[in-house]
Amino acid sequence: MSYFEVNKLKENIITWYDFKENSKLLAVGENIFDLENILKSKLSKVVLQENFDNLTDKFYYILIKDKIDYLENAKELLNYDGTIILLMNNRFGIRFFAGDKYKNEKIFSSIYENQSELLSKREIKDKLENLGFSNYKFYYPLPSYDIPNVIFSDDYLPKYTNTKLNYNNLYEEKVNLIFDESKALKELTKSGEFDFFANSYFIEINPKNKVKFASFNNTRKDEYCLVTKMYDDVVVKGQLSEKSKTHIENMKKYIEDLKKHNIKIVDEAKENTIVSKYMSEKTLYQKIVENIENNNLEEAFETIKKWYNFLAEKFENDRVEEINENINGSGIQDLSIVKNVYIDLTFENTFYANNEFEFFDQEWCIEKLPLEFILYRAIRNLYTYNCEIENILPQRKIIEKFNLGKYLQIFEKIENFIQEKFMNKDKFEYYEKFKKIIPDFDMINSLYSKNNKLADYALEMETLKEEDKKKEEYISELVKQLGDYNLLKDENAKKTKYIAELTEQL
Repeated sequence: MSYFEVNKLKENIITWYDFKENSKLLAVGENIFDLENILKSKLSKVVLQENFDNLTDKFYYILIKDKIDYLENAKELLNYDGTIILLMNNRFGIRFFAGDKYKNEKIFSSIYENQSELLSKREIKDKLENLGFSNYKFYYPLPSYDIPNVIFSDDYLPKYTNTKLNYNNLYEEKVNLIFDESKALKELTKSGEFDFFANSYFIEINPKNKVKFASFNNTRKDEYCLVTKMYDDVVVKGQLSEKSKTHIENMKKYIEDLKKHNIKIVDEAKENTIVSKYMSEKTLYQKIVENIENNNLEEAFETIKKWYNFLAEKFENDRVEEINENINGSGIQDLSIVKNVYIDLTFENTFYANNEFEFFDQEWCIEKLPLEFILYRAIRNLYTYNCEIENILPQRKIIEKFNLGKYLQIFEKIENFIQEKFMNKDKFEYYEKFKKIIPDFDMINSLYSKNNKLADYALEMETLKEEDKKKEEYISELVKQLGDYNLLKDENAKKTKYIAELTEQL
């Protein structure tokens, strides 16, 4: 991926933020000029410097990158009602425990060496309060503030079933990892330790921003890139650039078509955005995961069956004879090909309450595909986002339960076609190169388990051999004793016969 494209991804840390209109901003810190274009597009006046030298103006916003010691300077140049934004890496970020290094220093140096630009959440809070800042809010960009995929906040911390915890890992250079950081962070949410181990922080001092959560589509082609922002009552999905305007317009058409099929949608089209009411209920995906984890497998099966039957009924009259020209394969004639397939009608985009299904976030519609593909994709996503449930209910069992096994080759071909259609190849490969340096820990654990089983088996065989050897020795001894007994028996017989003969002669 080009330098320009990487820099565009770096802008994510600013893109989602709702700045006050016609306001002035000062940005200071290392590599701060990476954010110049995005800042100038959102504010009336922007000043960028590496430090506070030769500054006298007052600013409504001051952005500080990595340099927490600059806070004292910022106080002097901040408007009385202004806001400071502080970007900091976390000293105890999960990536460092996993084996990443900070600025190519030795492993774990971030954890045991105190540095002003690398502090824990507690250390940052202490610094803020010592300087008289008592009103602040923490945001948590993942994998870090450098190129975030997703941003959580104190007002919206993730539960372990949140699909956005499956973020793309990024490392500066090849490192020797000892575990998968995103999976570990996901587990830490269960014990409420997410904020302590988050890799970096976006701290808003004197906060005014109402956004609770934001996410991006970092691997898509530019014309499909959107930003999603969550507020107290609504979720807003908007275009990142003029290029993605058509995508928003298409989503408006999809919403209307789904409504014509009597499918409830929480989304509404408003100007250049898609707005959805905020739903506090668990998604269908979360309910299915919890059912599987609690071993309520039949309930999980019944929920999936009910959901799919609902969709099949709604699209029953949309059947067509021919499949999309980009797809071919054996068994297609047995599938339910429909005119338009909304591939995001998946578990994670479904609410189920009061015996009623309600859907949201419908971005994609592909012509002439099997309706069964939606079911396959929903199951596939279920295990992609929660691979841990494989140990309780293997994915193949759900595939078999719904008779999808013989169509897997077709479904994979459809998925590949979709990825090629919407994904930016350069961006995708940029993230994929980092995946290559992450060991397949599931495979390692599996091999470890198998090796343990082999070791146990070998030990058992050695024990059996010892037992067999003892048995052979015992049998040999018995045979020997039996031989001695037969010999004695023969001698006694001879003696008896000899005595009888002598008696007869006398």
